[in-house]
Amino acid sequence: METTFYFLIIIGFLAGLMDAAVGGGGLLQIPGLFNILPGTPVPTVLGVGKVASFSGTVTATWQYVRKIPVPWKMLLPAAVLAFIASYLGAKSVAFFPTQYMKPIMLVIMIVMCLILF
Repeated sequence: METTFYFLIIIGFLAGLMDAAVGGGGLLQIPGLFNILPGTPVPTVLGVGKVASFSGTVTATWQYVRKIPVPWKMLLPAAVLAFIASYLGAKSVAFFPTQYMKPIMLVIMIVMCLILF
């Protein structure tokens, strides 16, 4: 159990570092969580990734808003739509069986990795 905790800390740090430098930290974090916690349900792993992503985004947004004027009239509708789409996406993951979701996630992550590269 102790080594699992250390691996989670290392994966979280490396994913955060990658996300801060070039973006796409979830491409490292999600496979890491699947490997370190093999029996964990797919929605739980994706939820952990979303919490980390949300935390980083809120921190970056706070820093940005403090230094630069933000066009709130343009951003608020986009933020509401992004929230709704994220919610619907998270709810839809729970309906897919794990044996289908893991291969789908692998394909999605490979495609995203190629796009980011």
